[in-house]
Amino acid sequence: MVVGTMINLTARILGLGALAGMRTMSAPAVLVTYLRRRGAERLDGSPLQLLASPAAAWVTRLLAAGELAADKVPGNPARTEPAPLLARAFSGGLAGYALSAAHGASKGKGVALGAAAAVASAFAAYHARRVLVESSGLPDPVVAVAEDALVIAGGRRMADV
Repeated sequence: MVVGTMINLTARILGLGALAGMRTMSAPAVLVTYLRRRGAERLDGSPLQLLASPAAAWVTRLLAAGELAADKVPGNPARTEPAPLLARAFSGGLAGYALSAAHGASKGKGVALGAAAAVASAFAAYHARRVLVESSGLPDPVVAVAEDALVIAGGRRMADV
């Protein structure tokens, strides 16, 4: 694998991990879109080929949209609590694993990068959101919608490039 391609792959894995830290299901939704657009020939014959299917696209987008709505409901556990944090790390790790497999790169490194980026992003986004709510006086759901917009814009960019 050439260096430029490896850097691009690493950046994409880190980006998907960051998305997973902000919204757990955003990374799988973007990953599926990317694989469908870019082809996933290296995944043929593996269980991961399901990620490039129309059904996976439909399901992940539905789950991602549901998560955007659920995020605005009061009483949800913080993304930094153990269970939500583990789900985000899994989502980022899965994205890293699948992208690495699709590009013939080290799957172990992909998992580690994606999961680490998800955990770091979860804490960064959690604290940034709290600071924005406290310093601006805006209601949390308003700041959450701005975070959603950032996730959607970033996801669209990563799926299209």
